[in-house]
Amino acid sequence: MSETAGFSEQDCMFMKRALKLAERGLYTTLPNPAVGCVIVRDSEVIGEGWHHRAGEPHAEVMALRDAGERQKEVRGATAYVTLEPCSHFGRTPPCALGLVNAGISRVVAAMKDPNPLVSGRGFKILEDAGVSVSCGLYENEARELNRAFFHSIVTGMPYVTVKYGMSIDARVALSNGESKWITSEASRHDVQRMRARHQVVLTSANTVVKDDPSLNVRWQELPFEVRELFPADPGFLPLRIIVDAKSVITFNEKIFRCPGPVMVARIGDSDIVRAEKISDSITVLKVPATLDDPSHISFRKLFKYLNAINIRNVMIEAGRGLVSDIVRHGLAHEIVFYIAPKIMGADAVSAFDALGLSSMKDVPELSVSEVSRCGEDVRITCRFKEISCLQE
Repeated sequence: MSETAGFSEQDCMFMKRALKLAERGLYTTLPNPAVGCVIVRDSEVIGEGWHHRAGEPHAEVMALRDAGERQKEVRGATAYVTLEPCSHFGRTPPCALGLVNAGISRVVAAMKDPNPLVSGRGFKILEDAGVSVSCGLYENEARELNRAFFHSIVTGMPYVTVKYGMSIDARVALSNGESKWITSEASRHDVQRMRARHQVVLTSANTVVKDDPSLNVRWQELPFEVRELFPADPGFLPLRIIVDAKSVITFNEKIFRCPGPVMVARIGDSDIVRAEKISDSITVLKVPATLDDPSHISFRKLFKYLNAINIRNVMIEAGRGLVSDIVRHGLAHEIVFYIAPKIMGADAVSAFDALGLSSMKDVPELSVSEVSRCGEDVRITCRFKEISCLQE
């Protein structure tokens, strides 16, 4: 059945507007979902808003405030919202009660909230108060918008995206290690946008020692429309995590001199992840090793820890060793390939280490979800069809 079945053309138009508003929060709302809301009375938009930042008012409140500033009467109006209104007291009051108290007579939601704290309770508050509730309009679009948030809530693990720049023959460096620059300047600018959408950028100690990167968001390289939404404020910078299993990081690297927090993940002697803060911006994580190799950090336990501190998404920017480990353990959910129209040859460094596969049925399969241009390069987003642990 179509997502729009049972809904009017006006319903579709206003929900599309709510989804566009929700997109404006993608750079700043995590660990909360990005949500948009449009309030309509007599076919006229009288208020609209979106959730700007965790701890600040939700989309429904912002839309009600907007209606108030326009001096519009909301009693009897319809609210179009991209996610079921919340029902619990957190850092803000329940939005479902706010809509009831404002006199909203109908709510059209794109989808039910999978968060166990909400999950139907918001709709029940509305319906118990006599508010008409319809759900499911453009649900696929709404689910895609908050893919990482929903994955985190349902699985207890953050959504992991690997960023990989390579030549058209899948090489990431020359045989002498030179890799700057395989991809175009346009691709490198696009990576800044990717970083801005993630709570964590994770890399390896080998990458930090070899390339001495900052891994922060270079605000001036963001597209203008993103700079409007992503403040030039260190408080919005993603957390940078360095996987340092051999303890080679000296803390004198450039990454520690740039604004924003940094975590260094090293192997610990406990079964749980332990955090030790060594300065205002630097934390050392002691992470258990994998069962089969005491020299390798357990990414599964690291990611579970990150999810427990409300990290919904992680971006991997590293070399083939760490990337191959993540793929081998079935912990990557998508890979964004920036592919340059260059041929580097068989003697150049391959994009992946050996995965230890002996049968085609064990080969990880991906589906292409998006293809676009970045200057002369091609940007391809691929999602793993099935996430399974190849090796623990």
